[in-house]
Amino acid sequence: MQRKTRRIIAAVAAIALLAAGGAAFTTAVSAFPGNGTNTATFGGTSITGASAAGVSYTLSPDGQYVTSADVYFTTDRSANNVDAGFGTTATNGQLIACTAPSTTVGTGRYASDYDSHCDFAGSRTFGSAGVPVTQANYFDASVTDKTGNVGGVTVNP
Repeated sequence: MQRKTRRIIAAVAAIALLAAGGAAFTTAVSAFPGNGTNTATFGGTSITGASAAGVSYTLSPDGQYVTSADVYFTTDRSANNVDAGFGTTATNGQLIACTAPSTTVGTGRYASDYDSHCDFAGSRTFGSAGVPVTQANYFDASVTDKTGNVGGVTVNP
């Protein structure tokens, strides 16, 4: 009899722990992200022809589309072409023309870096909404000279 009681108590304790853990997990998921913004990560980022300090993305209010991206270069790229886009693999990215950065960002994480802005929403390539996040597995940016030659771009070591 005592053996059954111990098993029942152990089973009730296990159920209580699972319920408490599940509730804590659910709370954490429903509260993510804490700042009320959409968050996305991609399978990979490739930037050729220049050094970049980072990339930031802007998502649609519903989080379903990437509407724009900012690539922060470590040097002035105003004499170059900057193209960027997304693909479902590392080799099939569809690139659009972005602004060539010529002035530095004044404050924040990328202060003193050069911002190249890419508008995906409204582009002929990606349509009015932008890039669906389900198709935005890899981000690719390419910096070329005005003739389209990556080899003509001077990159600081």
